[in-house]
Amino acid sequence: MGIEFASSGPSINHPVIWVNRGRARRAPLQLGTRMLITHEDNVAFRKIADSLRMSRRMEIEGENDENVAALLYEDPFPDQHLHQEIARPRTAFIVGRKGTGKSTILQKVQSDLEGERRAITAYLDVKSINREADLSHVVFPNEQHRLFGRRIAWFQAFLRPLLEQITDQLERRSPQSNFISLMRGRNGRSEALQGVKSLVDVNRYIQDVDVSTNSMATVGSRTAQQDDRGYVGGVRITANGPAAEMGVRGGRLIETEQTVEHRERNIIRVFQFGRFVHELKSALHAVGVKYVYVFLDDYSEISKDDAASLMNEIIHPLDTATDELFKFKIAVYPNAYDLGLLEPSRIDVHYLDISSLHSRRNVPEMEASAIDYVRRLLVRRFEYFSRRKKIDSFFRAPMGDVYSLLFQASFCNPRTLGWVLYFAAEDGLADGQPLSLEAIRNGARKYYERILSVQISDRRMISAPREQRDKIIVANSLLDELVRDAKQLRKFKGTKYFSEIKRDNPTSHFYCSVKYDEFLVDLQEFQLLNFYKSIKNKDGKLVNLYALDFGLCEFFGILYGKPGRGSDDKDYWVQRVFDFDACVRNSYEGVQIFRCDKCSASRSAVDSERFREYDFLCPACKQGRLVKEVLSREDDVSSSTEEEVLSNDEFNLLTILRSVGADERIGAKKIASVIDISPQAVGKIAKRLAEAGHVERVKAGSVYTYAITESANRRFFPNVARRDGETDGRSVGGWRH
Repeated sequence: MGIEFASSGPSINHPVIWVNRGRARRAPLQLGTRMLITHEDNVAFRKIADSLRMSRRMEIEGENDENVAALLYEDPFPDQHLHQEIARPRTAFIVGRKGTGKSTILQKVQSDLEGERRAITAYLDVKSINREADLSHVVFPNEQHRLFGRRIAWFQAFLRPLLEQITDQLERRSPQSNFISLMRGRNGRSEALQGVKSLVDVNRYIQDVDVSTNSMATVGSRTAQQDDRGYVGGVRITANGPAAEMGVRGGRLIETEQTVEHRERNIIRVFQFGRFVHELKSALHAVGVKYVYVFLDDYSEISKDDAASLMNEIIHPLDTATDELFKFKIAVYPNAYDLGLLEPSRIDVHYLDISSLHSRRNVPEMEASAIDYVRRLLVRRFEYFSRRKKIDSFFRAPMGDVYSLLFQASFCNPRTLGWVLYFAAEDGLADGQPLSLEAIRNGARKYYERILSVQISDRRMISAPREQRDKIIVANSLLDELVRDAKQLRKFKGTKYFSEIKRDNPTSHFYCSVKYDEFLVDLQEFQLLNFYKSIKNKDGKLVNLYALDFGLCEFFGILYGKPGRGSDDKDYWVQRVFDFDACVRNSYEGVQIFRCDKCSASRSAVDSERFREYDFLCPACKQGRLVKEVLSREDDVSSSTEEEVLSNDEFNLLTILRSVGADERIGAKKIASVIDISPQAVGKIAKRLAEAGHVERVKAGSVYTYAITESANRRFFPNVARRDGETDGRSVGGWRH
């Protein structure tokens, strides 16, 4: 206790505390006068939640065309350190899980750079580029033609929007009112525009290169004549001399030899990046532009092969051939990106997850910084959207408790925070009363039930593509074990330390050996598990501390955090009962194995670290490679062969439609802001789902609005939380109670 918020922003002197069912001790707070929440207040609160829930770049209209992204952006550090680092003229990867604010910070940096005369910016959606470059419907005569066609499609899909945005910015630029602009006049901008527009035809930079080779070959002819039973003979061309001798049974042998020149014709097509960049630099030099900042969003949303092609065939050549012209800012997921051919020493990597941002701080300091970030994030939005009431008017609890609880519920993930507030307001603000702590807990639980749990439900597993299905099986198996052990430990009083805790034990956190990190990646990707911090256990060994999702804990009745025993709490999470190595290992062994692609020998998946040292060479046959294999249940396999397969985008669209009110219809723009695809893509996907009978598609004026059909709700979301907050059979994420 006794830790205070950072001094930046409004002064709030509440200690960082753990809130468990309202039993935590609170510091005194002057609440002020509470007023009823009006309809106008409710609308403002919804806008705040929506602005946090957005997956894509903010398109909220501000007053007088103000830049809302710049106004609402809140840096994880009070001194704007992260934003300043990312804005530096260096290529950088921005690493964070879904909802951590990657798109927002890219938008903020791009907004700030728009006033920089020496820089031009471009924002590219990698998923959209990938769709534009898709040639799966084209039939090629051979693999070489297919690879080249794909490469050219990438060039066109990437460079065309890039050059269009550069052109647009040049056209919108006003001339400088100084001596340089007077010297250049309008001719400089005209010259730049003409030069950039000429680059759009990428076919100008495709060149055929003749790499044909010459070789000398000997033509040998041998004919063996026999008696009247016939003859046999043969001819072969080799580069090393005559062909092997042929056996004959009798008669005479006639030999001839001739040396000939053989030419192997081989033409390859290349894209002249050097020439392209030189001409682009020359055009931009006319207006004094030194840097082109390219912001790439959704990089980790495309396949590994496509990401590798984009990195090695476009980003890397542009980065190396431009002589510091291009600076890439690339948003990626943890464990889902590769630097490819880029030189690591020239690349910056910035992490957005709160545990990575504050990795050098101890747990209490990390929590204090995280809670302060939640406070600053919300205060800024309430000041913008709610001009009539301050933030404390919307809550009926001390604000220190509110911020602490919202940190636990969201783990500093802005999108999760938006969802929690969105669901908390569903019932909490309906009667005109401010939100209670219980309403926040209910909001977190609903977010788990309606959004998170459906990602790994049995129905989703059956309808998912194969790779996604395997992830769901692994995540379900592990989460089943973790929840079971956490529930069993609630009543544990087997040591003196736990016997002094007079109520159920909070069991939301656990630790495991660093070597098991890779086994927990899928659960973190589904946002059901949060990496908390690397700590030392009671034996002095470095381990990793994790926390189950707060809403999941609320759903299963698992107390979150610590027991609230003051200074004794600092040793709580390192107690040996929270060593979950065996739990993680047993789960992984039960659902995954390594199998040799030659001899079919199987090995435990737990030994992956040892196999990696030998490049996964099979220890049995010494020839094959060990390939990871997920063990599916027989009923899963039989069901999945009969069920319609939905892509992640299709399933996410249905999930969002299901999360809104029963009679509410929403448009493509609203859906796109939440599930991280363009409104145009939403329209195409929704039309396809409507044709399959899963979505009701109704035209309202010039746009379409959408709602999920009852048949789709029953088919893809049985045994999970319904819109009214109840559950059918209480089966969520594979568990039945």
